[in-house]
Amino acid sequence: MRHRVKKNSLNMANDHRVLLVKNLVTDLIENGKLKTTEKRAKIIQSELEKLITYAKTHNQLMIIRRLKQVILTESASKKFLEEIFPKYKEQKSGFVRIINAGYRAGDAAILCYIELV
Repeated sequence: MRHRVKKNSLNMANDHRVLLVKNLVTDLIENGKLKTTEKRAKIIQSELEKLITYAKTHNQLMIIRRLKQVILTESASKKFLEEIFPKYKEQKSGFVRIINAGYRAGDAAILCYIELV
């Protein structure tokens, strides 16, 4: 049964959605800031905060294995381990910030910037 289980499908197939999230997380790690829709930004925020929290509580080998599941490029995972993770080692939460950017002209979707704090 699926009582009270809420999943955000983004109106696409499961494998397409998973790859989209992996691409967006990888781009956010590489660039530090992205402009996307609000729903996608919330999913990216959740995924990246879970990843950083996981990295705080596990050893190096487990972190690398988890990064290979979520991040697509070697350069992004290296940047995560060397720059991003040490920066948030003492911080408890609030690693990613979402800032509203208005509406998209074509379909009036809510746009926002997502950035690493």
